[in-house]
Amino acid sequence: MTVGACLARDQTPRRPDLPDGGDSAHGEHIASETFPLRLDRMWQATKSAATARLTGESRAGVGQAEADRNEAAMSGTAGETTAGSGSGTPAGATLAAVWPRVATVSTPLGAQWESLERGCVWFELVGRTQLVVTGRDRQKFLHNFCTNDIKGLGLNRGCEAFVTTIQGKLLAQVTAWNGPEELVLLGPAGQGPRLLKHLMKYHMNEELELSDVTARRASLLLTGPGAERGCGELGLAALPAESGTQQAGVFEGHPLWIRREEWLGRTAFELTVPVEGLEGLRKGVAASAVAGGPELFEWLRIGAGFPWHGVDVDEGNLAQEASRTAEAIHFRKGCYLGQEPIARIDALGHVNQTIRRLVVEGLEVPAMGAELRSAEEVPRPAGRVTSVARHPAGTGIQALALVRRGFELPGTRLQVACGGGWQPARVEWGDTAS
Repeated sequence: MTVGACLARDQTPRRPDLPDGGDSAHGEHIASETFPLRLDRMWQATKSAATARLTGESRAGVGQAEADRNEAAMSGTAGETTAGSGSGTPAGATLAAVWPRVATVSTPLGAQWESLERGCVWFELVGRTQLVVTGRDRQKFLHNFCTNDIKGLGLNRGCEAFVTTIQGKLLAQVTAWNGPEELVLLGPAGQGPRLLKHLMKYHMNEELELSDVTARRASLLLTGPGAERGCGELGLAALPAESGTQQAGVFEGHPLWIRREEWLGRTAFELTVPVEGLEGLRKGVAASAVAGGPELFEWLRIGAGFPWHGVDVDEGNLAQEASRTAEAIHFRKGCYLGQEPIARIDALGHVNQTIRRLVVEGLEVPAMGAELRSAEEVPRPAGRVTSVARHPAGTGIQALALVRRGFELPGTRLQVACGGGWQPARVEWGDTAS
């Protein structure tokens, strides 16, 4: 029996006593509290074999030494979870403490911004999670564990997706890309070992192989009005024509994958090469683009309302709390792990906190993890900041925050803790599909 069939027969027990979804902090009222029994028995029966596959270089494509390197890459990339927060960002954290995911650069921030507005900038996505799935059953298998329609992905097309737990919580945040011979999962740094272990646990008799190639591939991201021209100056024969498509090529004798994406709120090209070709690719893009650093990247990401797993959300959050419902969740795809609570939230309930973009109207940048409260005469707790950035020209401050239900609508006035006092802020953006 396949995992999908098992899930179809063993659905999460419903809670008829809570027709409106209750009122717990993260919506656990509609999440499963017990693992489906038949699926658990299947896992227990194959646990030893799965573990052997996971640690064997020949089967999983990642040896213990590489697993150790990936685990080391995870350390320091996300702070300890604040109790009850549902996010990996610790209160009072700074950008430098939680953001080793984009390489720092010496280019002045003002020059980066000018190049972004008039030409092109490039970012090095340090430690970008990259999992490869090969074999005839790769789409069918991953379809059972992702929130989006992986089986429906056409050749050389990609989509956002979450990999969720049985409770519908965010184990991983990925973009899935379907190539001629492999399906690639790309995501924020530090997810590889956990995601590989999760998928290997359910890999039984399918014709496929799973590999964590994070340590063997590297990615640069180009964006700006001159990004397409910048890619063309690398001598590439063709570029992806539309967002969510990819093209394979060769650069200086190394295979190159070019993927066109929009998650920064503007067209961007992600260029991926084996690590042996990274230095040459850096030099190639530097000829027509300015290197961008984490401060500019954060401003763009926050402005686009794009949460980052391990910073804004983590495995303590339900899928709909990430405010990427329209982009990452397909409600008609059929059964998958975590589908029951996600579907019930959509049909019957709601989540009690969601990612929102805030405009901070004061002059001081609040700390990551700073508390939010309502702007009423008697203030009420309203959530907390997860990411924050100042405009590269110093003309404004914006943040992502987990905002409680009742305060999430655009235009809502809030206050954010800052420097021993409170600064005004307003909700500027929201995912109406959440």
